[in-house]
Amino acid sequence: MCLFIRGLVSRAVIMRKEEKTMNIKKGDKWYARIDYWNEGTNYTDKDLEDCLSYLNDVAKERSFIGGHFSVRDGALMVFSAESFEEAEKIVKNDPFIARGFYRYELLEWHIGILSEDIVG
Repeated sequence: MCLFIRGLVSRAVIMRKEEKTMNIKKGDKWYARIDYWNEGTNYTDKDLEDCLSYLNDVAKERSFIGGHFSVRDGALMVFSAESFEEAEKIVKNDPFIARGFYRYELLEWHIGILSEDIVG
């Protein structure tokens, strides 16, 4: 298991702007980022710290949910942004992406169904 996943195990969280409840409603447009590990790349604990610090900073500015996959190396993040361009800038500035440890897929995601226990 790579360091990224081990590091996220203890830190995988639902992150919210200033600990406020996320205001999610049907019809909202968010962005889904799926990360895939680039085999053969190796990163340091410092790289992991830089990545987690960056993602926590992003989560302070917007609604953000992120975590790792348990059955393979990779992660999923879903977050709000004003546009695809803004979302892509957020992704490309992540140290793990910028340094080539992971590649990503970025998709526009429209919320269509919400369970009753989600504020909206």
